Amino acid sequence: MSFVLTIAAASAAVGVEMLEALAIILAVGMTCGFRPALFGAAAAVVGVVLLCLFLGLLTPTAHAATPPVIPRTPESIGRWQMDSRRNA
Repeated sequence: MSFVLTIAAASAAVGVEMLEALAIILAVGMTCGFRPALFGAAAAVVGVVLLCLFLGLLTPTAHAATPPVIPRTPESIGRWQMDSRRNA
């Protein structure tokens, strides 16, 4: 359920940002003309894509940073409970 709420919140935030960008493009288009406004919007999109590609290449792969998944069986849960009582 929390995953669905996270997706909904992120989608709402993206929608708000898209409306803000549209308002800025329309404001610049009405004052300076739509050619510079659309050129600036296209340059911003290209810049964001290049930044994402560059940062994506710098970061290590996702599987290298995540710990291995330990299956939860009744035996492993029982061992964990016994170990936690022993260490307490």
